[in-house]
Amino acid sequence: MTRQPRAESQGELAPAVREELRAIYAAPHDPAFWTRLEAGIAARWRDVVPPRPEEWWTVLASSGRARAAGVVAATVAILATGALALQLRAAQVQAAYETVLEPASPAPLQAALRPAGAGGREATFRYVISTSEER
Repeated sequence: MTRQPRAESQGELAPAVREELRAIYAAPHDPAFWTRLEAGIAARWRDVVPPRPEEWWTVLASSGRARAAGVVAATVAILATGALALQLRAAQVQAAYETVLEPASPAPLQAALRPAGAGGREATFRYVISTSEER
């Protein structure tokens, strides 16, 4: 059994041990070491980590066929929306013309001629009596 050098105080290493550990754990001075280390880590990372799934916009950016289909779909949607807007506008214009230009219905006139409280049967009865008296 070999004897280990004692630390001067508890929790501290002896100076000889400290110097030996510094030499063992010191960073390499060769710059090529760091380049090789980085390349090895990157290669291992590509092998271990699965590729990310494509996002929807990357599919459109990478495929000419998908891009063309997207442009066609957007064009159809814009044209359909425009056609619907034109139809709604035409219906609104037609309703406005009918409201302004058509004559008033005769219903208010009939209501004015009919006596207050008279129902439909009573009005018919009065009409029949008034026309029969003229004969």
